[in-house]
Amino acid sequence: MALCLTAGSLLAMQAQEIPLVSNIYGRANTTTLNGQWHYIVDVQERGYYDYRMNEDRYGFFRDAHQRSKLDLVEYNFDTSPQMAIPGDWNT
Repeated sequence: MALCLTAGSLLAMQAQEIPLVSNIYGRANTTTLNGQWHYIVDVQERGYYDYRMNEDRYGFFRDAHQRSKLDLVEYNFDTSPQMAIPGDWNT
């Protein structure tokens, strides 16, 4: 019983409250991300890796555009669905 109380008190002493970020709009440099955002769900990470598991030069994060028919860009953020930020996936 004493061992449990000692372990519990040690855990309680280590637990600290994480301070919340406050007064965001009172800071000098802020950028709001609110608005309509285009999104592509990449469940299998095909937009990041190539077939050799290397970083793909046409990955989604590069927002590449197809300049010729030989470019292997298979996505387009301009025609992808949009969601309102802040918001949730369900709506």
